[in-house]
Amino acid sequence: MKSSSKKLVALLGSVGLLVVVTIWYAAGAEILYFWRVFFGIHVQSSISPTGTYSADLWIKPNLADFNFVVKVDGKRVYISPDHCRNDYDEKLVWGRSGEQVTLVLKGRRVFAYNARTKTPLGKGELADFDLVPSSEPLDSDCGYPTDIEE
Repeated sequence: MKSSSKKLVALLGSVGLLVVVTIWYAAGAEILYFWRVFFGIHVQSSISPTGTYSADLWIKPNLADFNFVVKVDGKRVYISPDHCRNDYDEKLVWGRSGEQVTLVLKGRRVFAYNARTKTPLGKGELADFDLVPSSEPLDSDCGYPTDIEE
């Protein structure tokens, strides 16, 4: 191969790489957005006090709102109703026994799950938690989470 042919191939390779990088960079925000919509954004991982169970909290954005997703031992056990964009101070909290985990949004226990029996918990079943729900109103114009006990 002639020297000029090698230079041309190298130049075309460089230009091709530059085009690919430019397209990837320009589409990066869109790719990231669609990744978040389909897979969500990981917020928190939590291991039970006994080390037996694990829980993960994800946020799944939609176009104008988002949902909270709770996974226990890798299995999705809860997806919240739609929430508008706001600071919910979201967190997962384990009960004293290390078997029950609850999703807390703005101090309210909105979902609780027993990892041992693999069942959601309802009203009257939260004695294992020391957390007292907040009674402060939320400054949100699109509804706010209510405590399980309400």
